[in-house]
Amino acid sequence: MTSPLFHVSIALLSSVPFSAGASQAPSPPGVHAGTWRYSGQAQQGDQRQDLGTRTVSITPTKTETEDTWLVVMVMQVQGQSLTDSVVMRRSNLTPVSRHTIMPGTDLLLATDDSMAHGLLTAQNQVIPLNVRFQGQSFLNYYALRAAFAGFALTNGWTGTASVLELGRDPIFAPLTLAVVDTERITVQAGAFDCWHVRVTGAVGVNEQYWIARDTHDVIRTREPIGGQGAILQLDLIPPATK
Repeated sequence: MTSPLFHVSIALLSSVPFSAGASQAPSPPGVHAGTWRYSGQAQQGDQRQDLGTRTVSITPTKTETEDTWLVVMVMQVQGQSLTDSVVMRRSNLTPVSRHTIMPGTDLLLATDDSMAHGLLTAQNQVIPLNVRFQGQSFLNYYALRAAFAGFALTNGWTGTASVLELGRDPIFAPLTLAVVDTERITVQAGAFDCWHVRVTGAVGVNEQYWIARDTHDVIRTREPIGGQGAILQLDLIPPATK
């Protein structure tokens, strides 16, 4: 759940101990560099609202001691840029840092072996954060989605993870991940055979992902936003032309 302080911003933005599936899965492709663009749309009943385009990039980077991945989400809302950046280790996808910049809000986090520490600045308030990991943890949902490229998905597969939720009492919320079906879906970027994955958690998380079966790229996501029954859907679109 998101606190009133951070709710609007998160709505706009809006490895792991696994149990084996019923059948043996092929080797996953692994997290890989690239850039993916998505169209965003809010849906409520028959009403639709265009939420613009967001870009997710994964780039190999390094610290002084280890190889890392940099996962960056960028979107434009009413002419203003929102950026959410996460660094995680390539060896095991554990988090290193996060920096989120949006109008009126700045979040800066760094991690040690068991906790994320940092500051949230929003609405002229500065809030210290010290949040303990719960199992294998991710600093945002874009980092979790990137990690699906390393998961051995198959029919009946399930897994667990936790993702940082900045509610009144920030926590790494435990999540259950499960392949519930296989589907062929068509988006602007083309037609894809997908694993349909449901992500649920005790804090009210109920998200659906469509993950390409060959590349494990995220093709579509659907998640509740705003608390009034609206759904945010992201669909993969072709790369921008130069």
